[in-house]
Amino acid sequence: PWQGRTTLAISLDSNGQVFVGNDAVADADLVDAVRVRALGDPEAHAFLHASGDVAHGRVVFVLDRVRAAGIRSISLCPVLER
Repeated sequence: PWQGRTTLAISLDSNGQVFVGNDAVADADLVDAVRVRALGDPEAHAFLHASGDVAHGRVVFVLDRVRAAGIRSISLCPVLER
C-alpha cells in the first residue's frame, strides 16, 4: 500500500529526543523538518516509533506536530525494548 507514496520514519528515543530519519530535530524545527521530508506528497505516510519509556503526552505532542506538517496518514509503532 506504500508503493508510490513518500514514507517518513519519525522516532522518539527513551529521553524524548525526536528524530526524522536519522537526524535529531528540535521541537521548534519539527514541522518544517517533516514538511521537507514529505517532499510535497499529499499522500505521504509517517511511521512514528516511540520507546515505551516516553511519556504519553510527549508522543501526542509529536503526533500533533506531524499532523501540523500536513501528514494525515500516520502509523504508531511501539519500540520493543530488549
